Amino acid sequence: AHLYITADEADDNADYWRIKNAASDNTLTFANYTTGGYTTTLKLNPNGALEDSKGDVRKIPLQTNASSAYTLVAADAGKAVATNGNAITIPNNIFAAGDAVTIVNNSASDVTITRAITNLYLGSDGANSASLTLKARTTATVFFSSANHGYISGGGLS
Repeated sequence: AHLYITADEADDNADYWRIKNAASDNTLTFANYTTGGYTTTLKLNPNGALEDSKGDVRKIPLQTNASSAYTLVAADAGKAVATNGNAITIPNNIFAAGDAVTIVNNSASDVTITRAITNLYLGSDGANSASLTLKARTTATVFFSSANHGYISGGGLS
């Protein structure tokens, strides 16, 4: 079954929405026509899982398991990047306001996080250091307030 909804004046593609129940897998999807074709923006699965463009909204998907030094990329937003003791660099002008990345140190060794972004403030004291140390077996999350401004907090950061 399909239900089509038109917003405001219906004067552009973004005003068109579709709610669809797929009989094949019993999912309910919400899609927008912004791109000139319907693109699913939200999906409700029969088991109750809710998905958006990044996956299940109750999970933080593992984007990368860095086996060597790694520089974060835009695709890491909303996801976790695991490292086995390898350095992580946070680049400038890659992420947008509201993006967040979780860094997982899955190692018995400390990890160096290098700040290439203009400002990266440490949550515990507001320091804006060129590099930070993420202690063994801990996590940290970076929240970006703009493309060149972020905040980092987590266990074992110094």
